[in-house]
Amino acid sequence: MENHHLRRSLGMAKDQSGILVKWVAETCDANRVLQKGDIVTHVDGISVSNAGTVPFRSGERISLNFMVTSKFTSDSLGVTFYRNGKRRKGSYRLSGMGHHRLVKVHDAQHLFRRQPEYLLCGGLLFQVLSEPFLRTVYGQNWELEAPVRLIEEYHRGVCTKEGRSEVVVLAEILAARTTSGYEEEEGNDAAILKHLNGESVHSLVHLAHLIDACSDSMEFLRFTLDDDTLIVIDRKAAEEDEQDMLAMHCIPATRSIGKEQTKTSKP
Repeated sequence: MENHHLRRSLGMAKDQSGILVKWVAETCDANRVLQKGDIVTHVDGISVSNAGTVPFRSGERISLNFMVTSKFTSDSLGVTFYRNGKRRKGSYRLSGMGHHRLVKVHDAQHLFRRQPEYLLCGGLLFQVLSEPFLRTVYGQNWELEAPVRLIEEYHRGVCTKEGRSEVVVLAEILAARTTSGYEEEEGNDAAILKHLNGESVHSLVHLAHLIDACSDSMEFLRFTLDDDTLIVIDRKAAEEDEQDMLAMHCIPATRSIGKEQTKTSKP
């Protein structure tokens, strides 16, 4: 907030300094205290400059990030801020770096050594968006080759209060009786799954729960993708063809999602 017109428009006095809150993650504890538009003037009692720095060694200043990164996860951070011209104080617990991201930042090589999680339903193969997934599908230059909508979710997708914690993608459509006519629906690009039967999909585990919760009276599974493409699968036909499809494509199970969500094929 180094521009004096901006500071004056926000009602700051000449001797005041601080930073403007532009965004607060919904799922972090800071959301309980701060909101967009607040002006933070002090952190743990230390004055914050208009450039977002705090005193360091004698005659030196350092980025405000130092106040956060020098603490541990779950440590408390105190803030003094102004909202609508009124001075307020509060504190909140720090979350892990990047906890709010839909696509978590991990050691890519570590993830490559793990067995990828997936869910197969009626010939539709769903996976979680991750860097290893992008590298596998689009190569080493995935940031240039992958669709913009996937890159956008990778860099800017955030968890929500409603429970969305992963980006579930339709990775592939396998040849099956239930997918006839859909094989070329998405070409070679993965598509983001948004809804199943009108209900938002929050994660791969959530998708499994939604499928398992479908009653016998529900004839169709309606999958809606991010470009509003609708894929409809006959639920009973998908169940009847399940074992044949696993054998045809040499897949050991219809799903691999942690320990409790695995359904193996019959011998």
